[in-house]
Order: sequence, then structure tokens, then C-alpha cells
Amino acid sequence: MTEKEKKQSAQKNPDLLEKQPESNLKIDFKVSPFEKYQHKFSTSLVTLFLGMILVVIGFILLGYSEGSSQEANYIRGLPLLEVDALKRTEGMLKLTGYPVAACEISIEACRENFLYYKKIREEEIDGKYVPIREDDGWANFKLGEVSIIPSKALLLFDLKDFATREWTEEKDGKQVKYRETTKGVTDQEKLIVIGQLKNKTINSGSIFIITNKTNGNLINYLKEGNTFNWWIFKVSAFLLLTLGIASFVLPILVFLDIFPKIGIALMSIFFLLSALLAFVFVFLSTIVITFWWLIFVIVGIVIIMLVRIKAKNEQNKINFIP
Repeated sequence: MTEKEKKQSAQKNPDLLEKQPESNLKIDFKVSPFEKYQHKFSTSLVTLFLGMILVVIGFILLGYSEGSSQEANYIRGLPLLEVDALKRTEGMLKLTGYPVAACEISIEACRENFLYYKKIREEEIDGKYVPIREDDGWANFKLGEVSIIPSKALLLFDLKDFATREWTEEKDGKQVKYRETTKGVTDQEKLIVIGQLKNKTINSGSIFIITNKTNGNLINYLKEGNTFNWWIFKVSAFLLLTLGIASFVLPILVFLDIFPKIGIALMSIFFLLSALLAFVFVFLSTIVITFWWLIFVIVGIVIIMLVRIKAKNEQNKINFIP
């Protein structure tokens, strides 16, 4: 059967198309390179956009990491002022003294009058007490002539247990044990307040802390917490920058499936280079932010040296005039 007869037979019986050799079908239905990689192009562009976002978030976390590490240093640099020696009327300060509550809080089963209290109610479940409710309360107070409104403050208290009571109640036909513990701070404990003084009142500030810790213990506590946060921010920023930088080369790698082994090797190399570049960014940002003053000193020394060299060269030119 000639080629012409085959075509005529195929037109009369379309099912014969399925019986054609696979090589003929490939020629008729070949996909263009653009159509073949169209999906990968769109995916790569989306990934590139997400990578840019990851890089921006990474740099933001780097800024936060250095900001958190400076809090303890800032608090340590504030002088600790006794209420009797306070002469300032405004500004950030670290004030210490014994509180005088505007309205003392009395708790049932406790003889003490509380400045701050916390009640923790627990239920016995499978032989263990599990917290089911917490209540706390504040009393506005004064340190000397300064009024303290603590509602927005970060409370860093070493709470003492003052009373614990246990009882049994029926629940769902069973006898269940309960326990309630009262903890708190009384007006007999010396406090430290860090905040913004304005109109003889402290109710806010860039840092607003109320604590019954000593000054040394407070700084050590903040330093330990900030060190942990510092590492969390740094590691998170490193990972985000690595993924963000790696995504920038993804549009170039869309054709690497042509050579699978080479493609995997190149992607591994690009990822390692991205991790190395991210580490350099994290390291340099830490050095620059931490030792910014040293950069100014170095720049100042270089400028002075250049000015002196220039002045010396001009003097030498004058000396050699015949």
C-alpha cells in the first residue's frame, strides 16, 4: 500500500491513527521548548519573589537581634536612683525603693496585704495537679513621690508562696481534688522600676519593667534571656538569607534537568555558596552594629592621615621650588 493510499484509508478509518509507529506520532506532536519549561519559568519567578521577601525578613531579624542584645547593656548603664535622692522630673530612669500601695489587696487565708498577687487553681488528673485557672491583680503604688501605674509593665518577679489550700468537690459523679496556691509580692519588698518619668508618674517607656530582683540579678536575668533570643534571631536570619539567596539562582537552574547529575551537583554548590554568603552577611552585620563606634574611629584616623600626607606633600613641593 502506497503512502497516498494509507492517508486515504486513515481518513476513512480514524482508528488507524493509533496504529501508526510511535516515531511518526512524535514528529506530529512535538512540544516546543517554551511550552516544555513554561511551568518551570512561572514557578521560578514566584520563588524568586518569595526569596526577595525572605531576604528582607532576614535583614529585619538581624536588626532585631542586635536590638535585643543591647537591652541589658542599656539597663546596666542606667544609674540606680534611690527615691529619696531623685531630683529629675522627666526621662528614662531606674528607680528603687519600698512601695506604698494606694489600695492594698487582701486575700482570703492570707494575713499579708499584697502589692501584686497571683492565684493558681489546679485540678488533680491522673494523680497530677494540672492548672485550670489563674487570677492576678495589681495595686497602684508610689515610690516616694512618684506614682507607678503598672498595667503595661513587664513584671519580673520572684514570687513567694503565701498560702495553699486543698479541697474535694464532686464532678461528673466523682470526687475530684483541687488545690489553690496564692503567690505574690508585698509592700515589704524593695522594688526596682525602669520606665519613663513624666509629671511625677511612670506608666510606660521604651523599657518598662517592675521587679523585686536586685539590680545585679535583674541584669543577669535579662542578659541570659537576651543571649538566647540573640541566637534565635541570628540562626533564623541565617536560614532565611540562605533560602532567599539560593532562590535568586533558581531561574537559571530550570534547564538543569537536561543533565541530572550535573544539575544536582550545581544546585548543591549554589546552596553551599548561598549559605556562605548568608553567614558573611550575618557576621558583618554583627560586627558593624556592635562595633559601629570603632568604624568611626578608623574612618577618622584614615582622614587625619590623608590630610597630613597631603599637607606634607604640599610642603615638599614648596621646598623644592628653585
